[in-house]
Amino acid sequence: PAAAPATTDHGPVSVFTVAPSGWYVELRGGFASQDYTDPEANITYMQNIAVQSLDAPGAFRSFDHPQAYAFEVGRRRGAWCLGITAEHQRQRVHTLSAGTILGSMDATTLVATMDVRLTGSYRPRSLFGLEVGGSAGMSFAHYSEDYALRIFPQPSLNGDYSGAYHASSFSGGPHLGWRRPLYGNAWLTARFAWIYRQFDELKGQRKSRSTAGTTITDTSLQRLDNGALVKIDGSGAQLTAGLSYTFG
Repeated sequence: PAAAPATTDHGPVSVFTVAPSGWYVELRGGFASQDYTDPEANITYMQNIAVQSLDAPGAFRSFDHPQAYAFEVGRRRGAWCLGITAEHQRQRVHTLSAGTILGSMDATTLVATMDVRLTGSYRPRSLFGLEVGGSAGMSFAHYSEDYALRIFPQPSLNGDYSGAYHASSFSGGPHLGWRRPLYGNAWLTARFAWIYRQFDELKGQRKSRSTAGTTITDTSLQRLDNGALVKIDGSGAQLTAGLSYTFG
């Protein structure tokens, strides 16, 4: 008699499949959510000057959701993977507020971070394509601001105020990921993470330009309204998606 056919699992194979073992590369992009209270205070300070003193109406733009890009390389073995992640976040806020009589204010603010972290993830079959993990490493921040003041009746009073500052911080936190086979060893991937970063003091140079000349000062970033040191809380949630390829 013919042998009975072997039983098969008719479940969603792509959901329960463990990612192939081997060296892998991964590229993701998305958005993050962060709180920039002190940098926004400087924008508000310049906005008040434009509105109250220069007759330059219009609300100034503020920080929203920075773009986030991540490149990860590492090795998978069964349900586990260990890699190194390089991640970049950047947000530039620019506003030109021009009045009809007295003057205008051109304001540009940039916050960018570059992270390098060791990342580990675990993807068992029982999580239906989800994986859990975490990362830890260092983050390097760059902050710059540039305010150009134009007084139409008295051009001799025009001036520019700018600065560029840097800081570093521990970076890391937990993440929840998702993977699904696309073709061969190429997989679709997504990751939701919470990342901790805290830049307590940013050091750099402040430049003031006017008809009297240019002044450059080595200093720490300060709030323009009260002179307090600026702190940038780069912590927040992050959602990215992209492609992963394993060289099996």
